[in-house]
Amino acid sequence: MRHLFQRALPPASILILGLLIGACTPFRGAMHNQPGWHGGGWPFIFYGPFVMLLWVAALIAIIVIAIQLATRNRNVATPPQATTSSSGPNIMEAKMSYYFSKTLNMSFDDATEKVRAALQREGFGVLTEIDVKATLKKKIDVDFRPYLILGACNPTMAHKALTAEDKIGVMLPCNVIIQETSDGKIEVAAVDPVASMSAVGNPDLGDIAEGVRAQLKHVIVTL
Repeated sequence: MRHLFQRALPPASILILGLLIGACTPFRGAMHNQPGWHGGGWPFIFYGPFVMLLWVAALIAIIVIAIQLATRNRNVATPPQATTSSSGPNIMEAKMSYYFSKTLNMSFDDATEKVRAALQREGFGVLTEIDVKATLKKKIDVDFRPYLILGACNPTMAHKALTAEDKIGVMLPCNVIIQETSDGKIEVAAVDPVASMSAVGNPDLGDIAEGVRAQLKHVIVTL
């Protein structure tokens, strides 16, 4: 609103000045018993044309103010449009960046053992293990595909992260999932810690997250 007032102030000033002088024109002429365009005291060349120009400026000022108000109302009424790309909305692109994965052509059990060994080589221990298929069957009697969540933690990196940010524990451990796909293959995916920790806004976590990302990515690549 303040910016609109600043933009409208110059034309509004011209409008007010033009109206005041234009309104006084007939009264000045009446005082000298002459028509308003030839009021006494000023030559016609300075008085009559000057007043006409002010009336024209006042009309232009009214048009400018109307356009500014109309533009402002249109901007307020039009909601911001979501940015899209050839692959869909940006949210879909962001969705693909919070993990990295690899598809394996082997049994679920063999893939699980291979993931455990790869994590161990990179210094990760498995702190938690959630068998989603068994849990859903037990809790709500739903049949679900083989789906395992491993909570992996590198003690050295975890200590550094907790020292830099005491609440970072809400994002630990780093989850790695193993699931069976519809075509019978096995997909292994690991969280991207850079994507998750970027929401914290602590620059001290940057190098730590990059280090964990490199380790987890190496786990996936070497499967």
